[in-house]
Amino acid sequence: MKLLKHSTHLDTVLSDKVIAHRNELSRDGKKWQEITLMESRGRAMVRIYQYDYYEDDEYSIADLKVEPSYRGSGLGRIMLSAAEKIIKMIGGHSITLFVNEKSWMVQWYERRGYTRLLPNAGTLDGDIWMTKTTSPTQRRREAIIHAFLKLDNPIPFIKEMSEYDDRLCFSENIVNFVNKMSADDRLEELWEKIKDKL
Repeated sequence: MKLLKHSTHLDTVLSDKVIAHRNELSRDGKKWQEITLMESRGRAMVRIYQYDYYEDDEYSIADLKVEPSYRGSGLGRIMLSAAEKIIKMIGGHSITLFVNEKSWMVQWYERRGYTRLLPNAGTLDGDIWMTKTTSPTQRRREAIIHAFLKLDNPIPFIKEMSEYDDRLCFSENIVNFVNKMSADDRLEELWEKIKDKL
């Protein structure tokens, strides 16, 4: 994890309207680092975090909130922009977030360059995983995940190339498998095999 290590000079990317709080946390054996950004008058906030199992250039954002009476004022855009600037400053190429698929926030994020990746089975029903990336490797991973979702039954295909953990949900197995193939520098091999099955 390098979120806190590489974010010591936040004042170089933040305006005087945004205050940052840095934390290292753990719960249930999971460790993560996070930066909470607050608008100076407390009217908006967003969190940036990185779990210990993330790739070095992978970060998530959560809890982007604006006080109801200030919605539509541009505060949300300011907070998201501040979070993205910090992630870029520390070498991040991939940002993920979860949002309820029925929320107006889906279109709001899409207008800002985020795309839907796959249904999130790990939280409440109706949440979707959205991502924004500048990394060619991450873009290839996303293309492969989208390709898997188009297959009628991708489980035999995964089992042919890797282990399939029945304790995990389908989407977690896909993401874990693609990440493992990426770590083994086998993404292009995987892409060639899966695009032939589409």
